[in-house]
Amino acid sequence: METIHLIKDPGLIPYHLSNVYHFDTTMLVPCDLELGNYKDYYENIKLINSKYKHNDSLIVRQLYKDLYILKHAKEFDVLQLFFCNLTSALDIFLYKMMNHKGLVYVHCDADGSNIFSSNIIIKCIKKILRGLLLTRKKRKDVLFGIQNKKAIDLLKSDSCFENVIYVPDGFFWENNNLDKNEKENIILTVGRIGTPQKKSEVLLNGFLSLYKKYPKWKVQFVGSIEEEFQEKVNNVFKMYPDYKKQVEFIGPVYDRNELKKYYEKAKIFTLTSGWESFGIVQVEALSNGCTLLCSNIPASKNLVDESKCGLIYNHSIDDYVLKLDTLLGDETFISSNISRAYDYAYENYQWGIILKPVVDWIGDRRYHGK
Repeated sequence: METIHLIKDPGLIPYHLSNVYHFDTTMLVPCDLELGNYKDYYENIKLINSKYKHNDSLIVRQLYKDLYILKHAKEFDVLQLFFCNLTSALDIFLYKMMNHKGLVYVHCDADGSNIFSSNIIIKCIKKILRGLLLTRKKRKDVLFGIQNKKAIDLLKSDSCFENVIYVPDGFFWENNNLDKNEKENIILTVGRIGTPQKKSEVLLNGFLSLYKKYPKWKVQFVGSIEEEFQEKVNNVFKMYPDYKKQVEFIGPVYDRNELKKYYEKAKIFTLTSGWESFGIVQVEALSNGCTLLCSNIPASKNLVDESKCGLIYNHSIDDYVLKLDTLLGDETFISSNISRAYDYAYENYQWGIILKPVVDWIGDRRYHGK
């Protein structure tokens, strides 16, 4: 875990379980974790500094984590893990071995196609869950929360996984205000600009085909930028110097309140990733009234709400240009979508709402044995 994870699901799930549902929450964190601006968020949570550092090897981190589980398992009613992988399966086994009455919630970061990275791993997970936990009753003490419905179907196809539910990622802001009048003609993207996963060249080259048609619009890239991608940008600007006037590279924005201002001003938010488990930035954009233009990743269908909150393109740059042109040419849809996107996000993607099925499951298993 690093500081940035404190405002993503590894930090926000414990935060909301503690502050919304009043769980007595403990987090095992690296000894070198810096809370930074988020110190006040975690004053109600007991932070246990392990002996490992965030950049230690997986083996070292796993060793210290498992030693802690073995020593303290009986002190916790619920163990909360991330990722459906071999290390989580091992954690489940050790925890249930030491605490037979304990419950486990696994929040799975999966894109639907590679929830398991290899056949060997899936066989090991099944062996631990089915063989070493011994009974179906014990397997019912483990709940898997999946971020997209495609991956749910994959897991439910195997009887080894007794409890699988849809638990998407959510958003969290200190300030929930939205002023429609602050919106500007901005196409925004947020992330690690230029990585193979993010496919930032789709936005850079896509808007290049349209910028003369829409001179009042501009693009903002927020996030760190890869050197190789910077070279591509320089070449584009060299060939089309006037294009530079409509493209801004903001750089990384670590202050959450400052980041929110970029969302608040943008009318369109675009995510061009070739693959994603969920894409939390899209939910953050929706919660600030942005219309979405996103790639066809598993979570997109739910996020655009049957095209009511945006459009999905099929990963080709030609289709991206077509969909972007459609949105830029329909100011009425974008304007009317500000409130619709905001309401949809707050009705479906607030962490307090998202986690209720998990909390209900914990209550049912603890007090009613369901």
